[in-house]
Amino acid sequence: MRTKKDIIATISNFTQFASFDEILQKHYIVFEDRKRKGVWTLMLKEGQWSVHGKGAEYCDEGETFLTEKEAVDFIWSNRATFRQSMLVLQK
Repeated sequence: MRTKKDIIATISNFTQFASFDEILQKHYIVFEDRKRKGVWTLMLKEGQWSVHGKGAEYCDEGETFLTEKEAVDFIWSNRATFRQSMLVLQK
């Protein structure tokens, strides 16, 4: 992912590569949160993006809902670890 356009193209196919939670009816991908030494979960349900972080020392109180632009910016900020998780899912 070299540009935000790459990210936009990727998330337009999010449901094709993301895992699916049958109970919550959400597509999601989990990837490393290097800043806080934990993991991020990026989720999509019925066109609504959200994110949640969790680690040994912290757990976000709830999901943070994002616009599509905010989701793109979020992925851009975490693109290295997001890409690593995508590669694992595609194997």
